[in-house]
Amino acid sequence: MEKIYLNYPYLTELTTKTKEKWVEDDELHVIFEQTLFFADENIHIEQGKIDDIPVIRLYEKEGRTVHVLNRDLLEEEVQMTLNPDFHKDYLQHHATALVLKGLFSRFYGVEAKNFTLTEDEAYMILSPINSLPLHWKKDIERMTQKVVETALPIRTYMTPRIPEQLKKLYPGEKRIVHIKGVHSMPSMKPYPENTGEIFSLRLLESKEVSEGLKISFISGTRLFHQYSFLMDKLTFLSQKYSQSLFQMIERYEDFFAREKVLKEENQCLQERILEIYRDCLNQMKTYLRGISIICYLLKEEPANLSVLGNQLEADIVILASPSGKIYLRVRDKNLYPAPLIEKVGKYHGLKGTGSATKYEGTVASDPKVFLGELFKEIKKRIR
Repeated sequence: MEKIYLNYPYLTELTTKTKEKWVEDDELHVIFEQTLFFADENIHIEQGKIDDIPVIRLYEKEGRTVHVLNRDLLEEEVQMTLNPDFHKDYLQHHATALVLKGLFSRFYGVEAKNFTLTEDEAYMILSPINSLPLHWKKDIERMTQKVVETALPIRTYMTPRIPEQLKKLYPGEKRIVHIKGVHSMPSMKPYPENTGEIFSLRLLESKEVSEGLKISFISGTRLFHQYSFLMDKLTFLSQKYSQSLFQMIERYEDFFAREKVLKEENQCLQERILEIYRDCLNQMKTYLRGISIICYLLKEEPANLSVLGNQLEADIVILASPSGKIYLRVRDKNLYPAPLIEKVGKYHGLKGTGSATKYEGTVASDPKVFLGELFKEIKKRIR
């Protein structure tokens, strides 16, 4: 049997033929010539269908994937279809679990194991936990975000192409997954191409269980949907209380106190609203010769533009508000494009003050046009 997902992790449709089938306990067990499905006892979500028949469960038999169905197939040739939402969700959380394994092992000497994904949560078990420092959650989220932002390749090597260094670490293994500087391990499961597809990570809760410490987390599209859900709620409240969206975010605790339903619905994430919003802005980075840039026109007028700008992580951050407020910050003063600001700004009525690494001011013209022209000049200078 050829396991197509090992080489084509994003493929969700496949036409193949039945190779072997039998009946056990009124259920049909089938082995196909090729498959997109993978057996994992810790995945509790329906992966997809075969000729519109749901796959009840999957298991391995002598290295081959057995597909269990609740009724017979009418044809020898079948159409396999993965649930695309599940598959994307799995790839993102599976990559997150791989990164977490590496970070916990490398920095704390803790094993992160038993990755489990259900419709409601993703979690792992940490053991032993006596070496975890007090603020490990914040540190893990911060380190994971760096891995995400650098979009490190997730490489998979099959025998005989496994590099010698990895062969020595994992003798006799058929397939190794490897993220340089983060983690490597034997695995016969699919992964995305790079760590950028994780989007971001939030550790939701942790509790002690018999095996160790159970940590629940959310990443990828699930996290983005949570963010979108919260933003929809906040937009509704901003209209209800005649406040701007940014004022709602900055004062969310006050408004959550008035809206008990909202507080209950978002109990796990209410303390993270600003962080989630910052994460989404951080995802808008572009890279020029290794220099990260966030250049963005905000949709709402913030109460304090510099407070938001100071919390974003990039080599160059340029923000503009609808009213024409401008914020610019650089990590390295050698990157500071002061001449460019003056060059572009003189055509837009720019006024403001700055230091070696920061500038704040206003423009009299359309801030969107100003940002576009400034970004073009910065690209010319960097390139």
